Amino acid sequence: MTLAARLCRGHVFRRPVVLRQVTRGMALHWRHGGTPSGVGIGGNRSPHDLLSELGSIFAKEGITTLSSLSASWFARADQNVSKGLDPEEFRETMASVGLKLSDPESESLFAHFDTDKSGIITYGEFAKGLQGEMPAFSASLAFMHQHTGHFPSNQERLRAARPKFDETETHEWLESLDAVVQNLGTTRARFLMHELMEEASRLGVHISQPVVTPMVNSIPTSAEPAYPGDRAMEDRLSNIIRWNAAVMVSDANRRGGGVGGHIGTFASICDVIEVGMNHFFRGKDYGNGRGDSVWMQGHAAPGAYSRAFVEGRLSIDQVMNFRREVAGNGVSSYPHPRLMPHFWENPTVSMGLGPLGAVYQARFFRYLHLRGLADTSKSRVWAFVGDGEMDEPESITAISVAGRERLNNMIFIVNCNYQRLDGPVRGNSKVMQEYEGTFRGAGFDVIKLIWGGKFNELIEQDHDGKLIEALESTVDGDCQRLHAKADGALIRKDIFEKHGLLDRVAHWSDAELLEAFQVPGGHDHSKIYAAFAQAEQNSEMGGRPTVILVKTLKGYSLQTFLGRNTVHQKKMMSDSDMKAYRDAMGIPLSDEQLGKADAENFVTLKEDAPEVKYLKERRQALGGYLPLRAPAK
Repeated sequence: MTLAARLCRGHVFRRPVVLRQVTRGMALHWRHGGTPSGVGIGGNRSPHDLLSELGSIFAKEGITTLSSLSASWFARADQNVSKGLDPEEFRETMASVGLKLSDPESESLFAHFDTDKSGIITYGEFAKGLQGEMPAFSASLAFMHQHTGHFPSNQERLRAARPKFDETETHEWLESLDAVVQNLGTTRARFLMHELMEEASRLGVHISQPVVTPMVNSIPTSAEPAYPGDRAMEDRLSNIIRWNAAVMVSDANRRGGGVGGHIGTFASICDVIEVGMNHFFRGKDYGNGRGDSVWMQGHAAPGAYSRAFVEGRLSIDQVMNFRREVAGNGVSSYPHPRLMPHFWENPTVSMGLGPLGAVYQARFFRYLHLRGLADTSKSRVWAFVGDGEMDEPESITAISVAGRERLNNMIFIVNCNYQRLDGPVRGNSKVMQEYEGTFRGAGFDVIKLIWGGKFNELIEQDHDGKLIEALESTVDGDCQRLHAKADGALIRKDIFEKHGLLDRVAHWSDAELLEAFQVPGGHDHSKIYAAFAQAEQNSEMGGRPTVILVKTLKGYSLQTFLGRNTVHQKKMMSDSDMKAYRDAMGIPLSDEQLGKADAENFVTLKEDAPEVKYLKERRQALGGYLPLRAPAK
């Protein structure tokens, strides 16, 4: 073994390796009546007996792994920083810790460690003498992750010191990667590495997966399933429900100041909820189970009331009395079972309460099923959470429990509209990338839904990764600015011209570019359906919880609200806001009707209207209405 290789063995193992031989030696020594005190007893003891006594000394000091050995002991022993111990230094060190050696004992124990007969015991030799020989390939893997330790090094030295097995083949792989980086850039190289890791996982090669992947949709267009619903009908229903929710809050404030409420949150997550309600969320009568548990994002509560109004479950008087539920003829601010005991099943406000409760609901579903108390085998928990809400300690705690217990019946949907109560969630970074790392590190499968269909065409044609690189370098604050400005020429300049990519959008006018950019993945029903379908498959076949990170726009289609720092505090629409929103949603109301803050502002559908029939048929197929609080049958 070369000196460089021996020195490389001196690096601290990140993964603690138990000193098994020392432990075995201690146990053997005690069985034969030896003293585990660590005090030498003189005479000509064998190296095996001496190792046993040395092990008891280390155990007394709390040194049980190679990393603690390096940090706590060997570094102190090597006082002259020669990266090894000579015979005299070795004997003095043994004596200083309580292992007194005779001359023959010192020589025999030194020879046990000095395997290359160089007259110097390196850290690697010392560790190997205590633990036993590591298989060459295991040693190579261990060194791959060593960056710091008792003996400073760098990647080049580590690479040179590792066992190569087939140096020619290894060199060819490394040269290939170098060529990709030099000719196609780091983004392309990263993509290829991700692909190799995915293929390795498929082949049963177990390696740590990356915690952050490129800013692309997890499900490519070619892998999306066919959409099973009536898209035109569902688009119309989404617009009606989104409109009624906004009017509910706005008119309540127009009739009397200080009522409060939120318009922008449901505007952002409406399409996601509607796809779930029409195709995935199971009601209480689904099959032989107990249905799903849906934990609504608290500030999106007006959307649940709006849908229930269209279904005929809430009256016009109730939705007109938003936040005036005390007399029993209104609806509460947020999901609250005590205030609306037949409607809301779960409380989700204050922030962080929803994620924590949802995880324990998933855990309880599993408990009921495993104990044979109830058939919850087909019951999933869907938790809608805001990206700002994920900063709450309860939220982070919740996902660690779900990952640790592998609750595959748990599905989080994080509404990444990039805005919290009073400004951006992460103005100078990428919150979706951050949360991907957080959830993946906690043990979740992560589905990213970022780009809508039209803009995603550009992403999927990005053969060299330069567009992805440009978008990843555009921080969330700049993205929000571009959405709020709603200027196609500005988007072209700040993203494409800035990064030398004008040719990518030369076939689009500014208006076409703006239209594509303003419809992220969270407002594209086909892509939402694909994400939900994958999450459902994970729940049925996988062994881990799932999170869908979905990009939306807060205040979607309300241009005077959209993307602004004040959007969360917008409680009331002006006359011009209402007219613009009406036109964007295709709502059949006149200007005269909009001028009154009364029942005429709501879209009221008759029971035999095609939209109502469609909505009810979909819920009947999925086992009944949601949300609904009712005793189990």
